[in-house]
Amino acid sequence: MAKDHVSGPAEAARDYFSGFINGPDRSRSAAAQKLVIEIESWIAGASSASSPASRPHQAPTVVVPEITLSRAVEKLKWTRTNPQSLWDYFDAFYGVHFHGMLGARDRRIPDCPYTEGRIRDWLKGYPPKIPFVIPRALSHVESLQHVAKAFPAMLTNKDVDQVQRSENDDGIYGWMSIDAAIDAPYRVNSLANITGLSEGELAELFDRLGRLGQTVNVYALSGQALYGMWGWGRFPDTNGTDSRLLGTRFQGDAIGGHFDSKAGRLALDFRVPKDRHEAHLGARSVGDLTTNRPPASARH
Repeated sequence: MAKDHVSGPAEAARDYFSGFINGPDRSRSAAAQKLVIEIESWIAGASSASSPASRPHQAPTVVVPEITLSRAVEKLKWTRTNPQSLWDYFDAFYGVHFHGMLGARDRRIPDCPYTEGRIRDWLKGYPPKIPFVIPRALSHVESLQHVAKAFPAMLTNKDVDQVQRSENDDGIYGWMSIDAAIDAPYRVNSLANITGLSEGELAELFDRLGRLGQTVNVYALSGQALYGMWGWGRFPDTNGTDSRLLGTRFQGDAIGGHFDSKAGRLALDFRVPKDRHEAHLGARSVGDLTTNRPPASARH
């Protein structure tokens, strides 16, 4: 990838994603522009909502009823950038879906560490980012069996067995920012053309942006969370794109994936060669982690 003059992550993002909205792929442009309008309306709606005072809390020790999650979703529609509302949603999300599989201690999540101002700034970027949190107990490949049990339509037993033989970056847990785009981001090259990026180009870009590739665990759980958040009712990569997940590898190659329409089926590709770059193949990233994670270049 040709080097260009970039002074920071924000400038790097603009350089690489300007083509995502104005590039030659008109269908993707329309989707991106629609997402921008939605994001701006979310910010406008959230700005008029009052922010409940932060309060100390602990994970519940009894079953969390479905109505608690429904109320958390409804509240989040009106306080979309409020840290307490986000904590309430994810606490109910993990409490409802993983009660009986994980104990209260393993489901527990810390306070959301991000301010409303910071979250609003993330939503204005390209691709937009939103907060996400994953308990450490659900970050490793062995725990994917719990994820499959919680969401039976998403993964087959064969998928779970295959992933459990993979190399997963189990250090990705806690609070983080994730890409809040339906179409896979990171498909625009340095010339603002939607051609897809090779793994080497992605790794270089992520290093410059201070981000890491997602794992299958993060992608699967964040996909389910995104579906329920803010009334989206959509899973990532349901418009014909695929995402390379650099945090999980099978026999040396990164795993790729996409969700199939509203059914929530996660289709995984266990062989995505490092040099493959196609217009529909992007990637998913995490950043702003609350756990100490060095950049990819320092770990490989």
